[in-house]
Order: sequence, then C-alpha cells, then structure tokens
Amino acid sequence: MPPDALTWLAATGVLLLGALLGLLTRRDRLWLPLVGLAAGLIGILAGVGWHVGRSGVPIAEALALLAGGALVVAAWAAPRWAGTPKASPGERSVALAGTLFGAALLVFAAAALSWRGTPRAVELSAHTWLGVLGAALASIGLGGWLPAFTGSAWGLWLAGRRGEFPMAATDRGRAAALFSYPWLTTALLVTLLGNLTARATILTLQPGDLWPLVVWLLGATYLHATSSWRPRRVPAWLATALAALAFSAALLAALNAGTMT
Repeated sequence: MPPDALTWLAATGVLLLGALLGLLTRRDRLWLPLVGLAAGLIGILAGVGWHVGRSGVPIAEALALLAGGALVVAAWAAPRWAGTPKASPGERSVALAGTLFGAALLVFAAAALSWRGTPRAVELSAHTWLGVLGAALASIGLGGWLPAFTGSAWGLWLAGRRGEFPMAATDRGRAAALFSYPWLTTALLVTLLGNLTARATILTLQPGDLWPLVVWLLGATYLHATSSWRPRRVPAWLATALAALAFSAALLAALNAGTMT
C-alpha cells in the first residue's frame, strides 16, 4: 500500500474516533474531539506530502485538502458553537462531530483513490508558487462549507427538539461561512491571476475553475440570506439548503481538480 494511502487511512480512523468522542461527550470537554481533529489534520497533511512527492492522483489530493480545510474552519468555529445558548454541553459538540465524520469520509475516499487509482504526473504549472498558494487558500475556502453545513443542520435539529421556528438570521453555520468566505475570494483572485499569467485570460471554461466560482456565488447568497439586517423573515431551512448546495459544489470542484490550471 502506498504511504500516502496508509497515512490517510490512519487519519480516517483518528477522525472517526474524534467524531465518536464528540457524540459521546456529555460534559463540557470540547478538547477531546479537538485532539482528534488536530491529529487527523496532521495525518492529512502528511499524506498530501507523500502524495505530491510521488505524483499521485490529483483528485485524491484535492479531496484530502478539502477535508483538511474543513478541519481548519471547524477548529475556529467549534469554540463559538460551544458558547451557543439553549444547548446542553453534550449537544454543543454535535456539529463538530458531524464535521469530523464528513472529513473522515473525504479522507477515506482520497486513500481509496490513491491506492487503486492510476498515478499520473501533475502539470508543472500546478506546482508553481501561485498554484500552491491557490490550492491552500481554496482548501479552506471550499472545505469550510462542510462545517457551515453541519452547523446549520445542527441548528435545525436543536430547533426541532424545542418546537421552535428558527430564522436564517440565527443560523449556526454562519460563523464557519464567514471565516471561510474571504479565503475562497482570495483563492479565486489568485486563480484569475494564474490564468492571466499562463494563458492571457482571467477565466477558463474548465470545471476546475468554474465550480469554485459557483461555490462563491452560493456563499454570497447564503451570507445574504443569513444576515441579521434583512427585513424579511427567511426560514432557516433555506440557509441549510444553501449551505448543502455550496458544499456539494465544493465537492464537485475537488472531483474536477485534474482540470484546474
């Protein structure tokens, strides 16, 4: 088994354990799933290093980076979820557990592709400093929609348990979205600059370039719908649906990573 696939499989197990700890923690011990998050993130980055070194499957690397970005945003959002009112200490780590579980699935898929896929050399342009910078920024900007979705779905679940009718303005995924959106915006600007430098055009019609733009537009709609200054009462399920669509588009962006410039 290739070392990158083995490392990612180990990271999958760690993330699943962290998700389980998040679900079983009944007291305010947020550090337990966060330890699993940190260990899983280290494993993901180590696997990416092995993978790039052997010129592996681009989609596998993109899925692992998507999971890593989700973990970075989740680490930032978790303390804010823990301070959420009207939620018991045990309930406050549900969104974090969901993010860890989703990241584990992404890393497992990366390991499977790396193990069974046919390695091929990545284009040299993808290894320039501009390409590396864009990939790092995009991993956080795109991966952040996983914790945004799990946080939003968690808010709906809490409201359902209490018989409340939540508004989008109180959506619990907004903190993660606010953190990741500037990273995605910067990643798009870097991509446009890279296209201009390499091909004398700011935007190609390749799926790897277009899907991040779709995520950016969906993210703008989500942030607009969940803003507190809106005069209309937007239902929370709409915000959750927008977050789910944004994460689905981010996943499609990772699956089309081989077409990115």
